[in-house]
Amino acid sequence: METAAGTSLLFLWSSLSSFLSIVGAYASDSHFGRFRVIVCGSICSFLGLVMLWATTVVPQAKPAPCDQYSDSCKSPTGAQLAFLVSSLVLLSIGDGCTRPCTTPFGADQLAKGEDPSNDENVLQSFFNWFYASGGISTVLSLTVIVYIQDHFGWNVGFGVPTILMFLAAILFLLGSPLYVKVKPINNSDFIGTVDRVKALKSMFGVVPIWASGIIIFLNLSQAPILVLQAKTMDRHITSNVQIPPGSFTAVTFLSLMISISLYECIIIPFLVNHTKIGRLSPTTRMGIGLVFTCLAMAAAALVENARRKTATEGGASNTVLTMSAMWLVPQLVLSGIADGISAAARIEYYYSCLPKSMSSIAMALFTLETAFSGLLGSLIVNVVNSVTSNGGKVSWLASDINEGRYDYYYALHGGLGLFNFVIFLVSCLVFRNSKGKRTYYEL
Repeated sequence: METAAGTSLLFLWSSLSSFLSIVGAYASDSHFGRFRVIVCGSICSFLGLVMLWATTVVPQAKPAPCDQYSDSCKSPTGAQLAFLVSSLVLLSIGDGCTRPCTTPFGADQLAKGEDPSNDENVLQSFFNWFYASGGISTVLSLTVIVYIQDHFGWNVGFGVPTILMFLAAILFLLGSPLYVKVKPINNSDFIGTVDRVKALKSMFGVVPIWASGIIIFLNLSQAPILVLQAKTMDRHITSNVQIPPGSFTAVTFLSLMISISLYECIIIPFLVNHTKIGRLSPTTRMGIGLVFTCLAMAAAALVENARRKTATEGGASNTVLTMSAMWLVPQLVLSGIADGISAAARIEYYYSCLPKSMSSIAMALFTLETAFSGLLGSLIVNVVNSVTSNGGKVSWLASDINEGRYDYYYALHGGLGLFNFVIFLVSCLVFRNSKGKRTYYEL
């Protein structure tokens, strides 16, 4: 498969996974309950992984092997492509079922309802650590799984996640007798009632805050450009060891985990025991995250400006510079802090503001932010490339990173982030429910 076609297929797959989360959330909250939807999603994910693994071990499921740099490689047949797409669709369905349901399902196990203030503290910690665990899994996938794929081949590289998915599904099912399983409530049961109206008002009240998350995820998704930068810089740790360009993104997730750990283990105990502030509200943490996002884009613009200046003055187009790639670390650390502070806060905010009968929808809103940020990012790239290359000029996003102006592109994102922060502050002032207190009615 051509690189462009493969990239397009993966983009569609990612978007489909994100948008299907709203379907999984609706099915969970209105018809089947979170437990059943998670089980369904786990089965679909496992079957999808089995099919994906089969494309590496079953000769009939993949094109004939050839040199990847050869022009004579055969494209996959229609049946082989259909088999691959089917595996990705099953993975998307599985992701759409599990992603919006796992977090609220975990919250169901912790929220006892006996002490609301204690429940709020417990759930805030749960959301933070749950999101941090996602960061751990991402780091492992970027390091351990990639290492296995590189050294043992794709058949083992896809086989290991398949086995892990099977074990995870079995362990989840074994715990079934111990789970708190909240029964779904058919929304049609209260259409036209006061509760239904209040629920809809809560949903509309969340939208302005939700929209601010699109920009923050947009600014956090600049990894492809960072890889281009890293390729032109000195990535050596020692004379014989250098960091792969794609591995730099792991710094973001390490920063995310460290920031959440520091917040939970040091900052919260200090605020609770030595100040009258107590735990920070979700919107306060969201605002701090937005500020760190702007700082990350500012740092990225400054570093890229210095990198480009070094390249153009030295006439080092398309060659490795003496400038260390470690200069990319500050923007990654700031991005990780922004994500760690704000992401869990957004989940908590949506969960606390929407009716309990819409808890999975609340999580789906968070997932949809990433989906819309991808679409918006693609639109911005196309517009910037078209406008800046008008009249035969070199585009800001030129293929040769040294000829382009990616520093201006980063600055543009920083400006969008600053504008987004102002809109966020206005939204918090207009919609007074900015402390993230539950306004739902136990439906």
